[in-house]
Amino acid sequence: MAVRGLERLAKLYAMVERLHAMQERGAAGAVAEVEQAAARLREARRLERTQGCEALGRGSLIETLAAARSAPAAATQQKRLGQIKVQRKLHHEDVKSAHRLSRMERRQVDGVVEQARVQAQLAFDRQAQALSDDRFLARRVWLESQTPDKSE
Repeated sequence: MAVRGLERLAKLYAMVERLHAMQERGAAGAVAEVEQAAARLREARRLERTQGCEALGRGSLIETLAAARSAPAAATQQKRLGQIKVQRKLHHEDVKSAHRLSRMERRQVDGVVEQARVQAQLAFDRQAQALSDDRFLARRVWLESQTPDKSE
């Protein structure tokens, strides 16, 4: 009976660990998403600088000013993405440590359940052996009472 309760508890710990694993994957995905956005923004800034330099070489003042004007906005976006990345990395580390802890706790509970199973099996085996011994002794006593005593 107690083993079944422990098994249900172990299933609960396994579900919690799966939940933490999903949260960790989600947090890792969020970090990767910000890194990808930052990479796209860096590439866009590089392209704008290249186009600005080419426009300057052609003497196109309007294109050069447009490229120069977008640079501060892109720098602000890059800075903001950096801040978001730091926040998401911190969140990912928190979620990762929670997952690690829940995995460790699940393994401990699994060990307790296995130990309880072994103890329950040993108790069952002892009880079965005791019943067998009792039947053997009862039969022996009965057989001895049924046979006449030769010493008389």
